[in-house]
Amino acid sequence: MKTYKETKSEIKKLVIANGLDNITGYDIVALLNDGHNGTNIQNAIDFFRFSPTAAKYRSGRGNPPTNNLNTMKETKTYRTSDYMEWDSMMLLIRKLYRDGNYRMSLLLGCGSFFGLRISDLLTLSWDMLLYDDQFTIREKKTGKRRVVKINSDFQRHIKNCYRELRVEDDTEKCFLSQKGCVYSIQRINNILKQIKRDYNLKIQNFSTHTMRKTFGRKVFESAGENANLALVRLSELFNHSSVSITKIYLGIRQDELLETYDMLDF
Repeated sequence: MKTYKETKSEIKKLVIANGLDNITGYDIVALLNDGHNGTNIQNAIDFFRFSPTAAKYRSGRGNPPTNNLNTMKETKTYRTSDYMEWDSMMLLIRKLYRDGNYRMSLLLGCGSFFGLRISDLLTLSWDMLLYDDQFTIREKKTGKRRVVKINSDFQRHIKNCYRELRVEDDTEKCFLSQKGCVYSIQRINNILKQIKRDYNLKIQNFSTHTMRKTFGRKVFESAGENANLALVRLSELFNHSSVSITKIYLGIRQDELLETYDMLDF
């Protein structure tokens, strides 16, 4: 396990390279995979956010020490993704269906209702979704077996897409291109970019992670007084090492920090 000093050093590199507010869920996951503790990551981020001595680094334009320049060049950066408000996502799913884009309507729906990674969504077949109120999947990334419940209203949408696409083989994968091959993740992201343009979506970064984050935010916001319990469950579903990482991933931590300013009177 990495020490706090080592974690702080890695966070500093990210802050200098990209700016504090551009540290993403991908960055956090990369640090976790490299042996950094979730609590240390959060404490280091808070240090660079609030400490006066770290102010020069926050914009991402600070000057790193000379001996760190090569390391900085090698630091891998990731594009972030944002969640959509639930009602906006549901409206988009319906618009795509109305416009005959049944597979993308189904994909965004599955991603938002199931909370699965895109790599797992692309393994879904019609027979998994049509005939029961739940299905079992083995996650590609973790190898863990997971049971997913299907919302009854959304299952009607699945059946409507199935009918419109005139699927002949129920064992067929749900997300096939016109060439009959399962879409690649890169291709899905390109399609989502086009959807963002075509539908004038008011979201900065729209990608495959948007669906999973939208699922998480909806679960959290609907939990009310049980929000903390919801975060624990989401942390387990997302395979995060701590609730604090889930809060960062969903943008909740940033919201909490901004609410600090609402406590002040003048």
